[in-house]
Amino acid sequence: MVLYPTCSMWLRRSMLIMGVLAACCTQAWAQILQGPDALAADLCACMDHVDTRASDASVNAAVKGCLESAVLRYPAAVNRLLAGQPGTGDRAYALGRSLGSLLRRDCPGFDAVRVRLQQAQGAAPAKRGTL
Repeated sequence: MVLYPTCSMWLRRSMLIMGVLAACCTQAWAQILQGPDALAADLCACMDHVDTRASDASVNAAVKGCLESAVLRYPAAVNRLLAGQPGTGDRAYALGRSLGSLLRRDCPGFDAVRVRLQQAQGAAPAKRGTL
């Protein structure tokens, strides 16, 4: 009879620890398992909030913030996008191409941002990396 309360406490404590671990791990695995579509949807939502009437510096900063947060939030999706790119050239350029093609296909707000960025650069051709 003395062991029953101790076992019960141990069981409760173990269940609590397992529950906390499951909650933490589930969230981490959910981010790992999300693919490029989740990355593109999040990035598209962020691009929709970029104020294209703002100054060049503000637009550039907003787009940079969108890209940085998406890359940090979805590292597994970024790796999957990069794995699908041929060559071993500039990975940032390859990622930009992949994200650009995803956004052009599914994100109407991206077109306005893309046009605004081109205007800010004086309609200079896009930089080319080595692929």
